[in-house]
Amino acid sequence: LMPAPSPGQLKGLVSRTTANFRIRLDRDVTAGDARRLGKQLEHVYSEYNGRFGVPFHKKVDVYAFSSAGRYRSESRSGVYDDADYRDGKIYLNISLVLASDTGLRYPAARVVSEAVLDELKWCPKWLAEVYGIYAGKDLSRFGPPAQLNVSTFSDLTEDYARAESQKDLKEIRARLAATARFLIDRYGEKKTEQMYLQFKRPLRVEEAFEAAFGEKMPVIEKAWAAALRSPPKG
Repeated sequence: LMPAPSPGQLKGLVSRTTANFRIRLDRDVTAGDARRLGKQLEHVYSEYNGRFGVPFHKKVDVYAFSSAGRYRSESRSGVYDDADYRDGKIYLNISLVLASDTGLRYPAARVVSEAVLDELKWCPKWLAEVYGIYAGKDLSRFGPPAQLNVSTFSDLTEDYARAESQKDLKEIRARLAATARFLIDRYGEKKTEQMYLQFKRPLRVEEAFEAAFGEKMPVIEKAWAAALRSPPKG
């Protein structure tokens, strides 16, 4: 990690660069913690680039704040208090993610896997976050969905785009987590990841699902809607 001056608009941050990330950190983050963060981000990137064969086309900007308040204001995340991926950038709350090895590994897996899938221009943002929630071991984080009036993935797409209040944002993540659980339970990790690879070409969600899972969309959606209404197993 090579330190460098941070841009003027990032007052109070220092910049360190790894092979695939440009990391801006609060000045009170120690050099050891900065190296640990960079190493973990690169490790997770290597894993998910290996799984999907999708490299970053440029270094991804990472903003790491030791202040939870600054993390919230800069990331504008209404649902994740540890890490978030928004508008092509990764935001980290250092006070949480560096508290333990798992505290860093799982949030890093969530946001980096989303960043990798973001390289698939045809993959919907909500679907990339579905995988991120799975990768980050967040399937139970938001509890079961409370609103069960969705029956198609088009409904989910619209609700995801419209959600603004914290309540709605958390409800959407509960549905995304339930969707991740459904895909993995019904089709397995390998087929689910193959589904994402369909978006290396311009396909609609219906086409990608049917090609990867070998079922027609009405069959998939019926099983998915039933899964949303069922409590998680175990």
